[in-house]
Amino acid sequence: FRYTPLTAPAIAPGRTKDEQLPAANDPDGWSLLDSVYQAFVPDPYRFERIAVAIAQLAGPLPMAMEVTRPVADGGRDALGTMSVGPGMDPVKIHVALEAKCYAPGKTSAGVKDMSRLTSRLRYRDLGFFVTTSYVGKHAYDEIRSDLHPVVVLSGGDIVRELRRTGVYSAGDFSNWHGQFL
Repeated sequence: FRYTPLTAPAIAPGRTKDEQLPAANDPDGWSLLDSVYQAFVPDPYRFERIAVAIAQLAGPLPMAMEVTRPVADGGRDALGTMSVGPGMDPVKIHVALEAKCYAPGKTSAGVKDMSRLTSRLRYRDLGFFVTTSYVGKHAYDEIRSDLHPVVVLSGGDIVRELRRTGVYSAGDFSNWHGQFL
């Protein structure tokens, strides 16, 4: 007899720290990201509304989300639905979001941060994890290897989404984010 070992498809690892942040040669991107971070350091709970707006920009489908209360939120900073399918008969996918306003490039979101979200996702829910910094290697690789349906939007993604909407500087950001607070 010839035995054929079972194999599993390789799981792509999470993005590296450098892949999650603005490029080293992009001082304007770093400045924009720092202005986002600095705007919410005094009250990180206010970042949750901006995280929702960023997730809505990044998502390919319409998403309606509401920020939960600041404390005892059950590990979800915002809840909502994403509509898939024709306008007359859409399927609603439940969405949960966790937001972390961390020092860009200095403080990573770790397993504990990520597990707050993944442990509360129900079957067929979609998660968004939004941070002004990056997700550490172990936490990122874990969500990928465990096949958690979590979209990671890190500092570099925030800069790309803001630029896509015409926000390039601290002044632009101040004008843009005022509509969400």
